[in-house]
Amino acid sequence: MKADLILTHIPITDEKLKNRLVVMVDVLRTSSTICIALKNNAREVIPVSCVPDAMELAGNLSRDNILLCGEREGKLIEGFDLGNSPFEYSSEMVEGKSLIYCSTNGSEALVKSSSAHLTVVCGFINMSACLDYILKSKSDIIIVCAGNNGQFAMEDTVCGGMLIYLIRQEIGDEFEMNDGSEAALILFKRYKDKYYRLLQRCSHGRYLKSLNYEADLKVCSEVDSINLVPLYQSGKITVE
Repeated sequence: MKADLILTHIPITDEKLKNRLVVMVDVLRTSSTICIALKNNAREVIPVSCVPDAMELAGNLSRDNILLCGEREGKLIEGFDLGNSPFEYSSEMVEGKSLIYCSTNGSEALVKSSSAHLTVVCGFINMSACLDYILKSKSDIIIVCAGNNGQFAMEDTVCGGMLIYLIRQEIGDEFEMNDGSEAALILFKRYKDKYYRLLQRCSHGRYLKSLNYEADLKVCSEVDSINLVPLYQSGKITVE
């Protein structure tokens, strides 16, 4: 088995994704929010890369069962129904709804991975479920860290490193990694079992705290609080 890790979504190309199962990681907060939305019975999540695309898609669909969701720089987008805090995605808000979703980093990473046959949405919050799915697939994987505005994001890399660590525990040393995977594994070992502290210390976590979203950090750090695998295929994310 082979696992490459890319530290941000910027260098993604169709060639890199060829014959790979993609694992998209955006701990703060896309991966976590999508998991919670689907757990609370959202019908589907439709990621788009920019606000005009979200508005155009919403204009072409019946608004009865559609919600515009997402953020720019952590803040609710004008004209949108929901931001990107996991606490906004309650059953009362999202059950039975299709969510058009646009975020600063995560949705763009998903859209850029759309040429892949399948993309798994992974965070601390659903780590074991993703691990089981990947092991059963027996596929070579490429872990795409969403990053932060095109830059390295420590929380995404640690999460990717955790996935690599767990895979190696299951299948042993016959496991090929690129330099990104090796670096992520080293960083994971530095923060193993200290995920809330990690999110408090990382730059994006500090920024979200400045916007009064510190409670989101706790939710996003809770390993295996949700047992589902969001799968992105044919432009939509649904539950495995």
